[in-house]
Amino acid sequence: MNIRLGNSVISNAVISLFSKNGQLVKTLRINKNMNGGQIEIPISELPAGSYLLMLESMEGISRLPLIITR
Repeated sequence: MNIRLGNSVISNAVISLFSKNGQLVKTLRINKNMNGGQIEIPISELPAGSYLLMLESMEGISRLPLIITR
């Protein structure tokens, strides 16, 4: 899965993926500047279902629902 960050400049951020039960299933740390770039999140080992993707950075916190289908 790829996430496009638009025109944001992101560094020292954390992307967390939570199951629908609130369990943390994956964490990715971003330590470089991303100016409108893409971030690849490997999800092939995750089962189909509903998840919550959370991006935490100096700019704030964003939460997005995510549905994985197989």
